[in-house]
Amino acid sequence: MIRHRLPDFETLNAELRTIILQNREDSEGIKATNKNGGWHSDYFDGECEEPAVQRLLSHVTRLAPVPARVFMLWANVNTKGQYNAPHRHGASDEWSGFYVVEAGEPGSGRTVFPSETVEPENGFLTLFPANLEHSVEPYDGSGTRITVAFNLRATP
Repeated sequence: MIRHRLPDFETLNAELRTIILQNREDSEGIKATNKNGGWHSDYFDGECEEPAVQRLLSHVTRLAPVPARVFMLWANVNTKGQYNAPHRHGASDEWSGFYVVEAGEPGSGRTVFPSETVEPENGFLTLFPANLEHSVEPYDGSGTRITVAFNLRATP
């Protein structure tokens, strides 16, 4: 597992938060692992033209353990009582991850892996093998927990 706080996260997070919350206003999103009313955006193929999203993707590919490209990304927004059920993102030869735009209140909405629990912190990017099962605990704060999740595939 790779964890890294991005150097420009405050500005990046403000821009991403605006984009994601506007998208949530405009779209019902989809039902996937999101439970109890959590919002999951539609899937995007990594070709999003928003400059903030492109900056995030640049960080993701730079920090990936192998040369890779993002082939799928989406946003998640959880408020009080919402969570993400246990799931895997992909095959053993792929990587996945998430970026914390807004962690919300400390101690809430942690990401649980079989051998580690990750506390959400603003600006942190976490990469992990795509076949590693994980879940997100119920968010118990009064605000929002906002993340961008993604899948990577090695490039030749």
